[in-house]
Amino acid sequence: MFKELRKNHWIYIIENIIKLFRESYFLIILAFVNWRNEWWIYPVLGGGIVIVIIISIVNWNLVKFQVEGNSLIYNKGIIEKKKMKIPFDKITTIDIGISIFNRIFNTCSTKIDTGASKINKTKIKLKIKMDEAKELKNIILKN
Repeated sequence: MFKELRKNHWIYIIENIIKLFRESYFLIILAFVNWRNEWWIYPVLGGGIVIVIIISIVNWNLVKFQVEGNSLIYNKGIIEKKKMKIPFDKITTIDIGISIFNRIFNTCSTKIDTGASKINKTKIKLKIKMDEAKELKNIILKN
């Protein structure tokens, strides 16, 4: 099932957009409070929304993963492309998180850590369907 390169579930785009807006909500509030009568604020905010959506789609499109032999291959990056090959025996934990949003779309957040994750070298976060996450976990634990 994971032999070819796969992307995160499309719901990753929505969650990333929500996350980016949550991180910048104070700028939006500040813009409306200080410049609510200025005509130019609306095109600027609209442009910001478009940029956030484009960044989320590009980020989703560039993160790919696959299982190759006894390793997990993880590709990401725009400017600095990274390809990590993580042997299954180096993986220390596989966490599966389910939020209310995930339950609606039958997805989950899967976090894969290795011993090197203490220095944030190989911490992988995937957004995949629940049954795929369970199968990936079984594949890794069998090996």
